[in-house]
Amino acid sequence: ASALPIASIRFDNTPDAFIPEGHPALEAKERVEREFGLRDPMILALTTTETDGIFRPGPMRRLKEITDEILGTLRDMERSGEIPPLGDHPVYSIATESAVFTEGDIPVEFPFLEPFPETPEDFRRLKAAILDLELYTGVIVSEDGSAAAVVVMPPPGHAEPVFQRMEEIARRARSKRGPGESLHLAGEAAVRSAMGYAVAR
Repeated sequence: ASALPIASIRFDNTPDAFIPEGHPALEAKERVEREFGLRDPMILALTTTETDGIFRPGPMRRLKEITDEILGTLRDMERSGEIPPLGDHPVYSIATESAVFTEGDIPVEFPFLEPFPETPEDFRRLKAAILDLELYTGVIVSEDGSAAAVVVMPPPGHAEPVFQRMEEIARRARSKRGPGESLHLAGEAAVRSAMGYAVAR
């Protein structure tokens, strides 16, 4: 009897292997990696049920609060030594990014949410400014404006503690969400951490 070549069989258990090629979720993840140079991003998405639903005071304020809490938590973890140094830009969302204009030949950056938009006209201008920068569309905001994401890059080898803190933040944020809003924690690092955490338990 001949032995089966079991040792030569490799099982691809990465989350990408379970997503059909061309699926929007996989394409969004790949775009984050390509456009921002991020690997294994972790994404907390705030979704609404309406077109341009994110471009309203309530959802946008919640997005900013979530972003600020995530960034503050990561910096606290960094200072305590729980995770290694994060770098200058570990979090990407509408609340961290800027519009770029030119004054003469000099590019000038204006944070999207400074000052915070309040009126319908403010939100129309904000949407136009974000869509002017094509790389953000489908990454930190959906094309139809119904959802926005906070993209986090955990330090290599430290996705699990970041995932656990992100879960806690998402749980608290869900208790404050408005009508029709949902929060989803996703991305390869999140899936890997959830799988590892479940196995450990």
